[in-house]
Amino acid sequence: MNIAVVFAAYLLLLMVIYVLFLRRMLVGLDYVERVHKLLEQTAAEDGASNEFPLVSVLVPVRNEAKTIEHVLREILDQEYPRERLEVIVLDDDSDDGTAEIAESVAARDSRARVLRVHKTSPGKKELLTTGVAAATGEIILTTDGDCTREPGWLRAMVATFGLGYVAVCGPVMYRRGASLFSRIQALEFMSLIGVGAGFVGIGTPRLANGANLGFRKSAFESVGGYEDNRHLASGDDEFLVQRIARAYPDGVGFCPSPESIVRTEPSHTPGTFIRQRRRWASKGLYYEDPAFVSFLVVLFLFFFSYLAAPLLLLHSLSWVLYLLFMAVVKFAVDWTVVVRTARMFREPIRLGDMIIAEILHAPYIVLAAVLGAIPGGSWKGRSM
Repeated sequence: MNIAVVFAAYLLLLMVIYVLFLRRMLVGLDYVERVHKLLEQTAAEDGASNEFPLVSVLVPVRNEAKTIEHVLREILDQEYPRERLEVIVLDDDSDDGTAEIAESVAARDSRARVLRVHKTSPGKKELLTTGVAAATGEIILTTDGDCTREPGWLRAMVATFGLGYVAVCGPVMYRRGASLFSRIQALEFMSLIGVGAGFVGIGTPRLANGANLGFRKSAFESVGGYEDNRHLASGDDEFLVQRIARAYPDGVGFCPSPESIVRTEPSHTPGTFIRQRRRWASKGLYYEDPAFVSFLVVLFLFFFSYLAAPLLLLHSLSWVLYLLFMAVVKFAVDWTVVVRTARMFREPIRLGDMIIAEILHAPYIVLAAVLGAIPGGSWKGRSM
């Protein structure tokens, strides 16, 4: 059989899998939004709840002197009862005065305290384990020292626990920038958040972001925290959520409220963007669910094959209509997920930005996946 025909059929099969996958994500997004509307309706009918669980917010930091004071004030000024909140800064041997600035805030507000953690393992897991052990709250939220959040962030995240969840994933978005590069990153990142919410909605939580993640302390302790993967620099968020999901079926929720959005800074250069995605991709090698790992391999094969598809033109220019059809189908399903997610979080999107992002989508996925399989790298001056 003609090799070009075989390859085209193979790519079409992968495209069908990709389309069905995103269709499932849309079903999950619909479920997440329906559950949230039910929560809002119940709250409106019952009136404001007088039950406010004690919450501990953990902020792992390394060299965040420029932002840490603003971040702490932002968290301490949340629309939540003062006596039901504590903030613990976990300093990872900062050498720019981060700990000292945080301690000056703590000296003025007894709800905040600083723990200087001298780590022996890479990544944030040791920091967070120390923070969880020191926390007095029954609900723990983790966030980063260079992010911003709305005054209703804490209230929205905690309210979602009222649906019976033991862990809640929250949305993380890039700050809205004027440059094309920042807007494209925002689109790509928003699509990841949409897929993460979709996974939660179909009952198989897989993706999470430690900049906006909540869990009950009892659930963290019952699954052993990060015990099985503390040696890995990345994955403090996703590994934990996946372990909790296995121990507590239907125990992981997603908060789709726009108030719960945590915003972070996009990468300023393509190099830093690729290094970040490489770091994220590297943890995929260590997921504990064989079925999910197999699915990620299939997705990689799809993107790799999609990227290689123009080689069909070397065989015959008659393949141009086939390639155009594949590009239109992929754009249509990607656009549907992005629009659905943007509508949920009331985020602006531009068609022109989406077209450029679509052109770059497959190349960057393949590059990040390949680089993620190569050991090494660094983060904030630390080797990984």
